[in-house]
Amino acid sequence: MAESDVLPTLDWRDRNVVTGVDDQGSCGACYAFAAVGTAESALAIMGYELIELSKQQLIDCPDFNTYALMGCYGGWYTNAWAYIRDFGLESEEEYPYSSRDGNATECQYRIRGWKAYIDSYVHVEPDT
Repeated sequence: MAESDVLPTLDWRDRNVVTGVDDQGSCGACYAFAAVGTAESALAIMGYELIELSKQQLIDCPDFNTYALMGCYGGWYTNAWAYIRDFGLESEEEYPYSSRDGNATECQYRIRGWKAYIDSYVHVEPDT
């Protein structure tokens, strides 16, 4: 890529591929917010409708032994992507965020017709 091909600035909000800012409250689930935000934007960049996806599903539902996600007590966004790949995500409207107080809830995922999933994901190394 030539230096002349690089935009001096780019505001993704102007391209309608990012959702609004979220407040996770006292729940330590930044992994869920990172994974969901990335999935939302990646799908929008690929041409799908931009919709908010459920962070709460990632907090409540993954089996710890399989995904090592610990609800409001932490996890890794890459493990959250593996869950999204395996199960998909419902929309924020269908499965809203309710853990601002720092407590996960019982999984409410009922396969109501997930709104998004990913086929795969890769790590991109810095400076490549």
